[in-house]
Amino acid sequence: DDFRSVAGDDLRSIAGDRMSCRGSVVGGDSSDVGSTETRLRSDSAEPVDHEDLLEKFRASERAKRNRRPAGLYRFRNQQIAEVIYGVVPDEQKREYHRRIAEFFEDCLCVLEGRECITHTDERRAIDTVVAALKLTTKDLHLLLADHSTKSRSLDGKAKEYSLLAARDATALGLYREAEQHYRRVVSMEQPSFVEEEVGKLSLAKAARLSAFLGLAELYARFELAPRPRDVDREQAPLGEGPIPLLTRGLEMLGVDSDELAEADFSAGCIAKNETELPNEELDLLARALNQLGWCLMRSGVALESRRRCRLTEGCFAHAVRIAKKRND
Repeated sequence: DDFRSVAGDDLRSIAGDRMSCRGSVVGGDSSDVGSTETRLRSDSAEPVDHEDLLEKFRASERAKRNRRPAGLYRFRNQQIAEVIYGVVPDEQKREYHRRIAEFFEDCLCVLEGRECITHTDERRAIDTVVAALKLTTKDLHLLLADHSTKSRSLDGKAKEYSLLAARDATALGLYREAEQHYRRVVSMEQPSFVEEEVGKLSLAKAARLSAFLGLAELYARFELAPRPRDVDREQAPLGEGPIPLLTRGLEMLGVDSDELAEADFSAGCIAKNETELPNEELDLLARALNQLGWCLMRSGVALESRRRCRLTEGCFAHAVRIAKKRND
């Protein structure tokens, strides 16, 4: 902390208004200001010519500056990178994150054989970067989720790539990382939502619902205990088990869980405006119902009373009905 404080004061006094840090300062993980490999061996038998070493060092730094594109800074020392990142204005940080996200999205386009979205005239250069860094789609999903979120101006893309990053992490067995991505999607600011919109989910609501289902699957299928809820940044049912998460997700689709336990569950729609739901939302509804029924069975809740047994049966029956309807 003392180092960061002193270094921060020095940087502010030296840089002043010129501290714009044009370049890839964000994140500080690609670093190179003063990356010298000069080493002095104390056990050397020959005397060390310090003046000669200093001159070689200066020549090396001049050569590096000549090769480095203007405005690009890289840092070998992580603390220096964090200090510099800390003095960049928030608005400027968000702009850097936005531009980096746009670049990585073009990298993803190149990797997937699609046309670039932003840097349409620089495909060859982007292709070179992708090959040199050996970037994979999983790498880019993670980078895009992070930078899109930090930009504060790409909420739709932040949700989209966070969900992809969560699924990638789940496939790799990184369940806590997947949980973090899903919970970030749920906790993002949501647009206003009125009763008339039930049954016609916006993209933001669909992403949130997918995150609820993803979390429930993590907790139930892989027996992962939910991380305690951060009361300052997260709202219920985050931090709870899969059944409350699935119940909340079904409510978003206009399903009253009490109606699932009715005796005549097979004779009609279960969600409000179900007949108007597009196929993508019908898939989410069937998936949520199937998961809820499975969770009720696996937890033993289905056997606690006749009503809960009917609730479980209703979940599976409606999931099968909707799946058949979807395939017709």
